[in-house]
Amino acid sequence: ELVEVLDSRQKSGMWLVRGQLEKNKVCFVPSDLLCQAGDVNVERKKKEDETDEEEISQKKKERKSNHSPKFGSAEVDNDTSEDELRLRGVHPDYLAVADYLPPVGDTNSVRLSEGQIVEVIDMERPDLWLVKTRPTKTSPSRQGWVPSAYLE
Repeated sequence: ELVEVLDSRQKSGMWLVRGQLEKNKVCFVPSDLLCQAGDVNVERKKKEDETDEEEISQKKKERKSNHSPKFGSAEVDNDTSEDELRLRGVHPDYLAVADYLPPVGDTNSVRLSEGQIVEVIDMERPDLWLVKTRPTKTSPSRQGWVPSAYLE
């Protein structure tokens, strides 16, 4: 099955992927089970992915240093630490990069739609963050856990 890699930065060796045809199918897959479609040299692909990850990481760092992030409804400068913001009750806004549908029966997680902006309340765990959604005309604000790989 062809999949699109959403996040290959997990230290566990698990990559977040979604189906190329069925975009609502999103899951973590061991990286050693994946290879580029039509590519017979898997090792070369892994090295390319590592280079791509470094480039993406560098671009994110540049983006963060080029503008002041928006935290909740208050603008802050880049010198303000996360701990200081937390003490003031200000939390960063993040963008959902893909749809996230929590497992059936998981009442501690919230559903995300690609492009949705959420406020990150707790990012102590590297793989799972506590977020608060913005209220809409049809639904109230919700709070719950989502995989951090879905947010940027």
